[in-house]
This record gives sequence, structure tokens and C-alpha cells, in this order.
Amino acid sequence: MINVNLDRRSYQIIVKDGALDSLVEHLENNGEKWILISQDSIMRYHGNKLYDHLLNQGFNISKISIQDGETSKSLEVYTKIISKMLKDNFDRSSIILSLGGGVVGDIAGFISATYLRGIKYYQIPTTLLAMVDSSIGGKTGLNFSNTKNIIGSIYQPAGVIVDPQLLRTLPKEEVISGLGEIIKYGAIRDRDFLLKLSEWFDNLDDFPFMEAIKHCCRIKASIVSKDEREGDLRRILNFGHTVGHALESYIGYDLIKHG
Repeated sequence: MINVNLDRRSYQIIVKDGALDSLVEHLENNGEKWILISQDSIMRYHGNKLYDHLLNQGFNISKISIQDGETSKSLEVYTKIISKMLKDNFDRSSIILSLGGGVVGDIAGFISATYLRGIKYYQIPTTLLAMVDSSIGGKTGLNFSNTKNIIGSIYQPAGVIVDPQLLRTLPKEEVISGLGEIIKYGAIRDRDFLLKLSEWFDNLDDFPFMEAIKHCCRIKASIVSKDEREGDLRRILNFGHTVGHALESYIGYDLIKHG
């Protein structure tokens, strides 16, 4: 386990093959209401099975699925989910499970930060990029007026649960996008890791995803622990992101991959 040390907001990052199947080991169920937020493709691959498993384990859980793609990070989708939670009488003890990539994590995190002024949530990333970056550190947000993450907050999850086995169902282009994020960590923080990556890229079929994910998570956890609010050090994590966000906004969020 990897610790993000933020006093009362501290939490752990668990990176383990099969973590999704053993999720109940990492959650404490005291009879509160839970909601699983995911997107359509992830719900089909993993979400419905997880939902049924948690129901069978005695969780008082509901689910909601949003459309795939960056366009779901909108006020309209935010309102849709909040409305469902209000209708189902979710209260301050309720907990959100965010199952998906950066889009799901951003909107689920922002809902957690704003519903009743803040409720508990867990990040369960399903893309390589989310596993090494967006699920860690508490950045949440929505897009508005063709501007990425212009509405948002920093609100830490109760935990991040990473299952590298989920990468088996990830499209190749999403894996490549995540590898771009992994390269960033070597570039900003660890020259030796960057040199290792240049060797590992010679054979992507044998790429050590578990090792790479853990290493990136340790780097980000260390940086966030020292500078949660992005006052100084944490800004190095934006390396490549500023121009990347500009390109996404200009070309179209669903036409170019973030990585």
C-alpha cells in the first residue's frame, strides 16, 4: 500500500491484481447508502458484476451510468446524478464508488465534494492514465464553455483501489494514452525510471504495468503529500498538461486522447 499523508485527509492507494473482485475487503459497510457511478462501457464490462456482488454482500447500493466520453463532464450530467441521489434520500453518511477513467473520477469526485458539502468517496480507476494520475490527489472537475475543468475543487477520496488486471479490457489507444502519463513521471522526477521506460517500450507485450503503476503512484503520493493545494511543487505534475488541455479544447475532447 502507498500512503498519501495529509493529516486527517490521509488515505491509501492499493495496487493489487484482482482488487476489484476483493473490493469488499477494502470497504467498511455499516449500513449506509452507497452509489456506484460509472460510464456505459465500464458498466457493461465490470460495473454490473461489481454491483451484483456488493448487493449480495449486503451493501445498500444503487448505480448510475453516464455516457462514454469527455462530454459527460457537464453541469447537465452533474445535475442528473445529484437529482437521483436526492430522490433516493442519500445523506451525509452515504458513500460514492467511482468506477472508471478520468471522466468518471472527475465528476464523481466533484459530486462527492459538493453534495451536502462533502461526502465520502472511493476512486476505482479503470484506465492506465487514471491509475497513475487522475484518481490520486483529489482534483475533481467539470468542463464548461469549452474549457476543461474550469469548475472543480480539490477534495480527497477515502481511498484509491487499483486493479491492473482491468487493463486487459482497455483499448490499445487508451493504454498508449496512459503510457504518455507514465513517461511524464520519469521526465519530471526520476531519470533512472525514464531510462527504464525506454527499454521497456521495446516490447510492450511484456511491459511491467504493475511495477510502473506502483512507481508512478509513489511519486504522485509523495508530491501531493508535500503540496496538496498546488501552491508550488505540485505544479510539476502539470508538465505537458497545459498544452494538452489547449489541444483538447481546440480539436475536441473526444477526438484526441489526453495522454
